[in-house]
Amino acid sequence: MSQLLDDLAAKTPAPGGGWAAAWTAAMAAALAEMAAAFSDRSVEQARALRAEALALGERDLTAYQPVLDAMRLPKDDPGRADQIEAAKRAAAETPREIARVAGEVEGLAEELVADGNPHLEGDANAGLVLARAAREAAERLVEINLR
Repeated sequence: MSQLLDDLAAKTPAPGGGWAAAWTAAMAAALAEMAAAFSDRSVEQARALRAEALALGERDLTAYQPVLDAMRLPKDDPGRADQIEAAKRAAAETPREIARVAGEVEGLAEELVADGNPHLEGDANAGLVLARAAREAAERLVEINLR
């Protein structure tokens, strides 16, 4: 875990906010999975969302690189602005997917807070809060990429 945080803190473009949002969504899904298991519910949805969030985190590691490459084009290159815009639109897709997954985890965790095992309400609530934070962070990344 320490290495993940060191990687995130490093002076490099990736991992960054999208990766952190994906990992946060994965942690939220893991908490929902645990709360579901103790509530005699299926854990499959939470498990699938956790795997999807982790895969999106990996995808996010390279999602912004085309934007950086386009920004390095000479300022007088006639296609530079279009390439930057296209790269930003493409880069917005990964955080958009992270936001979708986090939103699904948020809904699942919300159900578990409301009517899951009361002894796991705190864990389900932590998953809910983390999922909401991941969704909001990813949504903001989409907005930033598209402006």
